Amino acid sequence: MRWHRFGDADLDACFALLPHHMGAETVGVGRALESWRRLVRSPSFDGAIFEEEAWGSGTRLLGCGAAAFVRSSFADEELANPRPGLNARIISSIADGTPVVLTY
Repeated sequence: MRWHRFGDADLDACFALLPHHMGAETVGVGRALESWRRLVRSPSFDGAIFEEEAWGSGTRLLGCGAAAFVRSSFADEELANPRPGLNARIISSIADGTPVVLTY
């Protein structure tokens, strides 16, 4: 098994493997994918791709992991009122031009 940092080139494969983690529920797949492209370029984001050598066919994606620093008010609200759809709320904020992800 090996890993590398998450980048633009990994988005399609990750969401083919884990489509329910895309966060597209409120903004649609196209806007969500564009928001993810912006997110992976953010200095507040880090992620990892886990792969293994697949016999005779290169590599096989095993999993994707991601994390982002967010505004404290957003984190406080999420902790006070935990519910499904966290990725959708983060991605929607980026798509709508009011990102909860820190920019510094």
